[in-house]
Amino acid sequence: VTVTVDNVVQFNVTLSGDEEVPAVDSAGTAQADITVNVVTGEVTGALTIAGITATGAHIHDNFAGANGGVLIALDQDAGDPNLFTAPAAATLDAAGIDRLLAGALYVNAHTAAVPSGEIRGQMLPADFVLRFAALEGIAAVPSVDSPASGRAAITLNQATGALVVQAYTMGLDDATQAHVHEAYAGNAGPVLVGLNQDATDPGRWSVEDGVLNTNGLDAFAAGRLYVNVHSPANPAGEVRGQILPDGISVTFAAMNGGQEVPAVDTNAEGLAALTLDEAASVVTIHANTTGLADASNAHLHNAFGGDNGGVEIGLTQDGSNPEHWFAEEQSLDAAQLAALLAGSTYVNVHSPDHPGGEIRGQVIPDGILFAYGKLEGAQAVPPVASLAGGTFAVTVDPTALTLVANANTTGADDATAAHLHDAYAGTSGPVAIGLV
Repeated sequence: VTVTVDNVVQFNVTLSGDEEVPAVDSAGTAQADITVNVVTGEVTGALTIAGITATGAHIHDNFAGANGGVLIALDQDAGDPNLFTAPAAATLDAAGIDRLLAGALYVNAHTAAVPSGEIRGQMLPADFVLRFAALEGIAAVPSVDSPASGRAAITLNQATGALVVQAYTMGLDDATQAHVHEAYAGNAGPVLVGLNQDATDPGRWSVEDGVLNTNGLDAFAAGRLYVNVHSPANPAGEVRGQILPDGISVTFAAMNGGQEVPAVDTNAEGLAALTLDEAASVVTIHANTTGLADASNAHLHNAFGGDNGGVEIGLTQDGSNPEHWFAEEQSLDAAQLAALLAGSTYVNVHSPDHPGGEIRGQVIPDGILFAYGKLEGAQAVPPVASLAGGTFAVTVDPTALTLVANANTTGADDATAAHLHDAYAGTSGPVAIGLV
């Protein structure tokens, strides 16, 4: 009988300022290649740094999202200050090996500018993944205009379901609870794992012995889990962050009457959250409105800002909440996916008073720029006393170097030309692009 035992484990760790606690905006990068014999505890390997001048580097003990003490100090090379190596006698004891295999060790490089650590990388065994989630009020359901914010680090063993969450908040010391919930962005769902408040720091919440079952692991893979921190003022949750695996993104679209074509003067507003699995071409939409309980329909349409387009996906009204509309796990064809990624789709909520749409929100993914506003004589240079008005919307793809502009006017049927000009407000400038 031949038995193969994996006594030696190799870790390839990429360091960045984003993994520091708190996160550091650093130009530095580093790569650590470290080998650990899990029987003897022997540690070998090296760390190569670029972009910063490190004063020291270590292997520390704690999960992502929390800081911990030094276990092994790495030696700086006398001839190359960017190279650090493990000392000849470097070892981890049995407790250190257990922490290593649980994903609780990290490599940290320190600088004079950030002595606590400027770049960091977690040493994750096979089957482990690390995700970060920004906690903010806009993501709460219902959305909260909160000055509080936070960040959560999620370490998951995808083979066993073992879950570690380290979260910290700012401006929310009166928080009452924190959990990992299950629901897509824009929707509220049940608690899966509870977090514990730090006895010495009310802004810190964590769990190190959480477990996801098979359904929970499926929810993680779909982007259907989130971290939620509750407060007395907002018991449903004041700040929230979706836990997103690679390849899944969430885009929020603020909905209002000003984006409608023609614009609608309404007090109603809303927020739509779109979860996109780009590789699978699947989208989930949850839209929540206020002041629009009599809405009759809601859809995802295809058109750039400032223009109207056809329906692509119909949304269903929530039977228990008439201001919530949704469509989950809808397949997209190639053209629909391309439109979504280009910023040429919008969520539209219709009402009896405004069957063409009372509030609308353009879906603008990362990397696309969007602006809209009013056209009025008061902004002309010099100002014009005019009864005419209108709206405009401009969508720019900086990577493709493309621009789409739409302008809609009222009371200006005798207009002779329209252009996009280059000048700051209050000044006149040359024509950049002519409109048809």
